[in-house]
Amino acid sequence: MNSNNSQIKPAIDIDIESTPMESLKSQIRASVSRKFGDGRANEIMSIFDDEGFDDDDAIKDDVEDETDSMLHDLPNMSEAEFVCIRRVCHPSSSSMSFEDIANFNTDVNSENWAAQKQDTNDLYVEQCPGVALGGRDVSFMNIVTLGRCYHNKLPLMMYIADTFSRYRIEQFLRNGQRLEPSEFVNALPFYQKFHNQNISSKEEKFNVATALGSHKTRFTESLQLKPDELFDDSVDGILRYIFAVSKMLHSVLLRREMDKQFGLDHDPIDPYAALLPIDLPFQFDLVILPNGVKKKLHQQRFVKVDVPHDDDNKNANDDDDDDDDDDDDEGAAPEPVGDIAQGLAKFKIKPVRFEMENDTLQNSIKSKRLMRDRFLDIRPQRHGRYVMVVDRRGGNKTGTATTRDQIHVFSPNCTEDDDEDEEDEKESGVASSYHRLHHDFVQESLLYKTLKCLIPTVKEAQDPHFGCETRDCITLSFHILANDVKKCYMYINGTGARIQVTDLIDLLPRFFTAPSTMFNRKDAQQDFGLELQDEEFEMWYKETTSTSTKK
Repeated sequence: MNSNNSQIKPAIDIDIESTPMESLKSQIRASVSRKFGDGRANEIMSIFDDEGFDDDDAIKDDVEDETDSMLHDLPNMSEAEFVCIRRVCHPSSSSMSFEDIANFNTDVNSENWAAQKQDTNDLYVEQCPGVALGGRDVSFMNIVTLGRCYHNKLPLMMYIADTFSRYRIEQFLRNGQRLEPSEFVNALPFYQKFHNQNISSKEEKFNVATALGSHKTRFTESLQLKPDELFDDSVDGILRYIFAVSKMLHSVLLRREMDKQFGLDHDPIDPYAALLPIDLPFQFDLVILPNGVKKKLHQQRFVKVDVPHDDDNKNANDDDDDDDDDDDDEGAAPEPVGDIAQGLAKFKIKPVRFEMENDTLQNSIKSKRLMRDRFLDIRPQRHGRYVMVVDRRGGNKTGTATTRDQIHVFSPNCTEDDDEDEEDEKESGVASSYHRLHHDFVQESLLYKTLKCLIPTVKEAQDPHFGCETRDCITLSFHILANDVKKCYMYINGTGARIQVTDLIDLLPRFFTAPSTMFNRKDAQQDFGLELQDEEFEMWYKETTSTSTKK
């Protein structure tokens, strides 16, 4: 691979050595503003003044090494913001070479590596308290540490997992093949090289296949591409909700940009609509409970499939976690979601509730505005996590004008005391990390929140919540990490994948008894509204899935 063509460029490509103080601050302001908004950019500029940065060299020196950085250690400075600033100040050190990752020469026996790995593990324990990472997850944690600590906070494991899920979907749609992790590694030269370079280490393992196995077990079981049960509901009705929510999110972000760029206090298309300020990043989970389910020949299983791990005495190529594996150890299927209102009341969550009729749902503009206004009612209450539950159970799947779906919009709160403050929540156990995004969050923690905490219930248990692994449930999880980083994950019956818009047309109807009659692949992006963006991941995906990569 030609590494010169495989660089992720800094946010702004300038000759930093010749940039005077005010120009450098201007470039930093522009970069932060583009990702986090004008308000946050102004706050960071005031930090520079308050902390006595008197020239451009002082800023560059301070952000060169986060372990000795005044800016990094400030309580209100997030890792993402710090990395954004450092990319402006040190563009050459902030670029990423794919070839360097495949050929990394990190000393895994050094004290620094051990300390970085422990710090990374501590982050996961804090943010994903129900995930007991151990000896079986060595490769997973090593790859996470490699990206986070040695490649400028690169979410390397998420990139690999998202690449696997997309490549697996593409192969399935192309030839019906359902790839397993070891087959994925063997199919692509980049991952073969990464695997072969690092698997020989006796002290530490960087086995991509087993790391993917850990990711599947801990966070997201691979989307079941040939379902064992079908929803007996209207796929077009489900798609209308997905499209309406995505357009609503696009509208929210568009207003934010208009306010930032032009100082507008109204929407020129809808002059009576107030602008909706919103902080980034945030996570929005759309949960749809379909009207009914029709079983096929075999009951859908709800257990994790066994995958090879680093402490197993077998080769990574022996993966046998096939979707068709009919083990007898299926376990009991989770109980279905009960009364949503009772669960919300138990946790003193004050949702916004409304009904959506079929004629309103068919009007995309009307439905988008209705959802946007309800989101406006709930948005200020919490810290970056929002859930909309569409309850179609018991409704009329034929789509007549009398159809009414019950909709609940809320921000999750996983403690039964609504007056509990943030310090108290740190001591409250497993549930403490569910409802808010951490200041320095690892991206897997967003998957964990969707997996564990969507709908509170009245059941008596240590963790009385339903997540996306609940049966008979469809979840679309939107991760809005920055203005130019917007992702979407789709979960069906506990299995999931990062998706592209066309997957809603190519894959989702396969889970229903009847196909879509209203939507097509050609118009999918226009129907969806929100543009899914992640330039760095797209570069990663293109380069690492190339079959012409040099070994």
